[in-house]
Formats: sequence, C-alpha cells, structure tokens
Amino acid sequence: MNIKKNYVIMIIAMLIISIFSAVLLVRGRENSHPGPIVWEETRIEDHYIGGLSHFDLDDNMLYSNPQRNQLIAVDLEDEEVLWSHDHHYIYQDSIVNETITAISKYEDVVYIGDRIGNVASIDAENGEEIWQNRIHIGEVRSLDLSENRLFTGGGDGEGRGVRAVDIETGEEVMNHTHGGGAYSVHVENGVVYSAEANKIIAADVETGEKIWEHSYHGNDAFTLAVEDDTVYSGGSDEIIAYDAEKEEKIWEHTHHTERQTTREGRGINTIQIDEDVVYSGCGNGEIVAAEKETGEEGWTFDHSSYVRTIQTTDDDIYIFLDALQIIHSIR
Repeated sequence: MNIKKNYVIMIIAMLIISIFSAVLLVRGRENSHPGPIVWEETRIEDHYIGGLSHFDLDDNMLYSNPQRNQLIAVDLEDEEVLWSHDHHYIYQDSIVNETITAISKYEDVVYIGDRIGNVASIDAENGEEIWQNRIHIGEVRSLDLSENRLFTGGGDGEGRGVRAVDIETGEEVMNHTHGGGAYSVHVENGVVYSAEANKIIAADVETGEKIWEHSYHGNDAFTLAVEDDTVYSGGSDEIIAYDAEKEEKIWEHTHHTERQTTREGRGINTIQIDEDVVYSGCGNGEIVAAEKETGEEGWTFDHSSYVRTIQTTDDDIYIFLDALQIIHSIR
C-alpha cells in the first residue's frame, strides 16, 4: 500500500515539475531577453561547421571555414554542402595553402581574407576564385562592403589599418592608418568605423581622414557593430555604446572579469544587434544578452568553446564556435 501511495506522490510531483518547467519555457520565449532554451549541434555531410562563418539569411546559405584553408557553401534547408573551395596563393611558382581569417558575402560573391594579408573574391554559385590581391602585411581580421568597395581591417607594421579595394578588380582604392592593426571595420552613412588597438576610430569613407576617436584606456577594442548612429564596441572585458554624433559614451557593460582572466583567448570577439538586444560573445565561451538602450544584462550563457561569431534570424540565434567547430542555435 505504501509503495502504491509513494508511486502516486511521485507521479504528482513529476507533473508539477513538468507544468512549472513549461511555464518557465513560455516566459523565457515571451521575455525580451529569452534565455538559451534549446541548443542544437549541427553536422552536415561529415563536415563540421567552422567557427568562422557567414550566414546568408536571404538564400538560407552558410559559408563556413571548417579547415584552415577550406571554404564551403552549405544549403541549410537541404543540409548539404554545395561546393568546397581550397584557398591558396602562388609564391615563387609554388602553390601555398593559407589560413582563411575573414568571410563576408555580398550579392553573388563571397569575399575572404587570409592570415598573411591576401583578399580574394569567390563566385557564390560554384566556389571558383574571381580575383585575389595582397592587401595587408599580416592577418586580415575583418571585411565590410559599401557600394563598390570592399573594406578590410587588419595587418601589422606598415601594413596595418583599414584598406578598401574595388569589388570588381581587387585593386586598392583607399588606405589609412590612425592606430594599430584594425581588428574590426564597419561602414555606415559615409563613415568607416574601426576598432584599432585600444581605440575606436571614425574616419571619412572617401578620404580616410579621421573624424573622431575614443580610447579604451589600455584595453584593446576587438569588435564593433553600428546601428542608428550608435557604435557598439567590445574590448577585453567591456562593451561600450558610443553616440557617433555627440561623440560621447552612452553606457558601458562589463563582462565577468574573473572568468575573463582565467581562460585563454579572453576578450569580446563578436557583437550582434537584434531589435532591442545586443548579443556578445567572448573567447572564454561567455555569451551575454543586454538591453540595447541601457546596457542592462538580460541573461548569460557559458560555453566551453571560443565564441567566434553570433548571427540572428527571426527564430534563432546562431552561435558559431571555434574549438568544437559546430553550430549552436538558441530557439
């Protein structure tokens, strides 16, 4: 009798827990800061999806870097790899494979940068190279497009800073350096914004002349995003929202600095703005959702892998990880 009674109590308790969990799930989805509800690992045709990836929302395509010099195009609806491109350059009549360090897509062309400063354009339909040019001396860290120009950030020494090339020919049309090597570059409303060393720099998109700069006071600025004349920039342990018109800081949010200093690869590597939320990912695996207007933290999620890129759709948040080379999606 006691066994039967205990069994009934256990069933009732499980039902209560299930109902409570369902309520939490609904609340999480209705909240303006929905937490990580479901995480999925995606593997397509024996290809791991690389942390360095570009997601094309219009065509439901993913362009990813699963291995150092490999670029693949993945149809996410059919879950198949359409083509694979091996990136290399010619040195003294020899073919040299080189590591891809940046990916971006515009219309029917995928643009890539590599570890030694080469930039190449790839046909998005078949994976064939259109042109290639040596732009920087050192790693190409960031790519952005504006009209008929591809802007690149990166480099070391004399090759550092921001460059622009013609998207049809790959020929350089602009070159400026106001700080160190540019970790990130973004073009908006006639201004090219760059995260260079320990500062954010705004420069005229035509001349490269500096308009303003904001110092991070010793911390490097690794990444940035721009929306509605506000620059959101990530450094070693903080995100800053900066008014580009008034040239003043709006808010600052600090990630968990204790964890930042205890894991290799610290620093905020990616920022994605989606409606009223700013998502950011760190080298230590921490993902944060914060209010766009105030910087107030909504939720955080810790992962063991290096967070390389965050991109959002209407239904999902895609987290591209470096170490495990898989996609995680929050639904």
